[in-house]
Order: sequence, then structure tokens, then C-alpha cells
Amino acid sequence: MQWLAVGAAMLWSIFQLGMLILSLQFCMGFIGYDPAKRGWAWLLYLCFLGMLASYISLMLVPLISTGLFWYHAIDITQWGDLMPAIQMFFYWFAVAAVFFAFLMLSEWTREKRNGWGPVTNQSDAADDVSAQSAIEQRSAQMTTEQATAGQTTIEQTEPNKHENNS
Repeated sequence: MQWLAVGAAMLWSIFQLGMLILSLQFCMGFIGYDPAKRGWAWLLYLCFLGMLASYISLMLVPLISTGLFWYHAIDITQWGDLMPAIQMFFYWFAVAAVFFAFLMLSEWTREKRNGWGPVTNQSDAADDVSAQSAIEQRSAQMTTEQATAGQTTIEQTEPNKHENNS
């Protein structure tokens, strides 16, 4: 039974390594470009602290679970001795749920801006169309200004050429 427990501990270690790699992907939850809604910055800050604490826990739980599994597998007398390590693994799912709850709350406190995500209703679509037309008008104005500036430069250099030829 001892060798079987050591083999199970090796497989458990590989599985927990996979969970640790999955935990590393949770760092993408910290990326947010939208500013906080007016008056909600304190809640966004608290959400960040909660997410940070749960992220650190997500990184530690697989390591603790592996350590407990090996500790109990070395002196195993029955398979029930491994339950603390398996229970610790269930804590990983609870901490992941807490992380996602804080992530959802932090997204709620952020101010959504036009052009940053899908259009949610017709007024946003109208705003997007008017914003696009304003961009096109500004682009056309800049092109006209650049062309005018180029003609001015040519006109300034051409009289000098004629004066030198006279």
C-alpha cells in the first residue's frame, strides 16, 4: 500500500502543478482600463485588495495540498488519511469563486466608455456613429490643413527661385 500511496502522491503533485499553472492565469483579472465610476473608487480599491488576497491564496493552496498529500502518504495506514489534502483542494475552488466575485464587483464599479466593448443599446450605437463621423470629419480637416501647409511651403520657395532668375 505504501508504494501505491507514493504513486498517488506523484500523480497528485503533477495534478497540483497543473492547478498552479491555471492559478497563474488568474492574473489577467487584474487588467482593467476603464476608470472607476464617480464615488466608487473606494469600492474598486477594496475589490482589488480582495482579489489580491484571493490570488495569493490561489497560488498557495496547490502547494499546501501537495505538501499535505505527501505528508500523509508517507505514513499511510488507510486512504482516509489523505482527506485533509483533498479538502484543501476543495478550498481552491472556494477561493476561485471569491476571486471571481471580486472581479465581477470591480467590473461593476468601472465606468463603461464608448468604443470599449460591444454596443449594448441603440443610444450607444448612435453615439458610436456620431463619434465615427466626428473622427472622419477631423481626419478630413487634418488632410486639408496638411495640403494647405504643403502649398504654402511650395509658394514660399517658388518666389525665391523666380527672384534669383531675374
